[in-house]
Amino acid sequence: MESGRKFSILLPTFNSMAFIKPCIQSILNQSYNNFSLQIFDGGSTDTTLQYLETIKDERMVVYTSSKQLTIEENWHRFLSIKRNAFMTIIGHDDVYEQDYLFEINRLINEQPNASLYQTHFTYINKDGQFVRKCKQMPTVILPNQFLEGILTGEVDIMATGFAMRSDDYDSVGGIPMFPKLLFADDALWLKLVQKEYLAVSDKTCFSFRYHQNTSNVLLGETTFSSLGIYTVFLENVKRQSDENKKIIEAFGASYIKARCKEMVIRIIRKPLHERNNMTAAQIIGGCRKYAQKLSPANKTDFSSDKILLLAKWIDSNAISRNLFVWFKKFFTKPIVK
Repeated sequence: MESGRKFSILLPTFNSMAFIKPCIQSILNQSYNNFSLQIFDGGSTDTTLQYLETIKDERMVVYTSSKQLTIEENWHRFLSIKRNAFMTIIGHDDVYEQDYLFEINRLINEQPNASLYQTHFTYINKDGQFVRKCKQMPTVILPNQFLEGILTGEVDIMATGFAMRSDDYDSVGGIPMFPKLLFADDALWLKLVQKEYLAVSDKTCFSFRYHQNTSNVLLGETTFSSLGIYTVFLENVKRQSDENKKIIEAFGASYIKARCKEMVIRIIRKPLHERNNMTAAQIIGGCRKYAQKLSPANKTDFSSDKILLLAKWIDSNAISRNLFVWFKKFFTKPIVK
């Protein structure tokens, strides 16, 4: 029976005690009760595991590790564990509304041919306070629309909140093992939506927590390396159809430029030794090459962009670089944004 459809909720954790309680409470309080909560702990050294041991709920199982796992290793374990027919992934600091699974189940009943399911959501800060709503989405998003939405930023995409068939997740190899999984969720959703389409509920059914740790990952050579791998992925997507090629050549360069700005704005706030000597000039030069791969005829300009020029100048010598780092310790409002 469709009303008896069972879900797997996958929750990867590592030293997550600061946020995991409201996350788990929001899962166990779902109005749709037919699910299993599968928690993958990557070797926590705080009190996360002790807290999990206090929860007595037959729907929950915890997979521990005898050693500390990287985020890539921990998420890769999803493939090795038996899951229910449908699955969804939640971050340990995100929360569901009470009817999240009910709404996803309804959506599957209404749109059985979709290969990916999502609801609208809100952003909250580290204290759980409302920041903003996600951008409005139509009820059906076709693969080419989804691709364009990612590249233009017209669709808000997070790792939390998507539901899919476990067989489909396995068929695409699970989430790609990009360094620190940066850009890997976008690549995963693009793979899955290509199978059919994304079905979206207009109800707001979960919250994604945005806090300082979220933005801090956008630093240095790891993000730069992951963006390069994602560029190769998009090159492959580009070859799949003329429509994909048209979209990526139209919007790929501006997408890369936007990510470039995010990286350089953040790295110049850190001393050189804390970013493995990666400079703004190196990132800008590398991103220009990434952009040319995706959009060889696109004239997106990196050389005269005011934000990139300012970041490059600040990072061009030790005096201006150290002055800026010192200044940011006492003045937290953005100079470039």
